[in-house]
Amino acid sequence: SLAALINPGQPQQDTASTPPVNQSPTIASPVSNSFSPAGFNRNLKDTRDVGVIWNGPQGPHRVLRFTYMDRVTLKNEKGELIQVEQPREEFVIIPEKVD
Repeated sequence: SLAALINPGQPQQDTASTPPVNQSPTIASPVSNSFSPAGFNRNLKDTRDVGVIWNGPQGPHRVLRFTYMDRVTLKNEKGELIQVEQPREEFVIIPEKVD
């Protein structure tokens, strides 16, 4: 329920208990329609402790930010390869005990 505070307007997800799922993304290649996905790689680039938020009766929660670099390899009929990289951030909210 606290994920709505960080990403309002998007469906709620329990990212604290759900690990990321590897999925083959759909890529609209501006170069040509003859390229198709040949590989996908997700690398963790950075982690940060963003701090603590307090949401009324739910109490304090620690916010962690994970930065990933998603890399898709595209291949055409000639065997030519193109790599596309896109950064992605994910926030995780964990209940925190404050004295």
